[in-house]
Amino acid sequence: MLGLLNIPGFFDWLLKQSQTVLPGQASGLVKNIVGQIRSGAGGALSLGTIVALWSASSAVRMIMHALNIAYKVEDRPAWKKFPLSILYTVLLATLIIAAAALMLIGPQLATWIAKQVGMGSVFATVWTWARIPVGVALLVLVAALIYYLFPNTSQPFRLITPGAVLAVIVWALASLGFSWYVWPPSPATTLPTGL
Repeated sequence: MLGLLNIPGFFDWLLKQSQTVLPGQASGLVKNIVGQIRSGAGGALSLGTIVALWSASSAVRMIMHALNIAYKVEDRPAWKKFPLSILYTVLLATLIIAAAALMLIGPQLATWIAKQVGMGSVFATVWTWARIPVGVALLVLVAALIYYLFPNTSQPFRLITPGAVLAVIVWALASLGFSWYVWPPSPATTLPTGL
């Protein structure tokens, strides 16, 4: 989808960032993938989007079924369940992508966006401080929507539920653990093996 958006300079920035962070072979792999994305493959992209949407909506239907079992209620009829699962998939994917973008877009990109929109450096400063809390709030909203929309039962909507907060905390800890696994601390910051 990034290839179709035609964002000028984005892929060059991405390649530059990958060269500073990744070793030579991995950087070459990223360069090949970015080249394929730039060239674009409209038919393959359309088919891939449809397959991804169907697969994700299938996972949503399974979660809906599991929550219906947990709430001890009957499943929705198939004519209702399939369109709802696709709608919920698109909604949740949009919110998750927005949350991830908020967390990943750094101050440099925020400064560039502020210049394009005509805002000053205040926007970049506010962005630096607000992006993580807003991203976490979106993830809590995603979890709350799953608990509210997926089961076939009427219940009041509560944004902050213990389950939603716990899900986001576990998700954040798993992400931090994975990032530590992928990029462990440098040898200079670790204790010597003789201690």
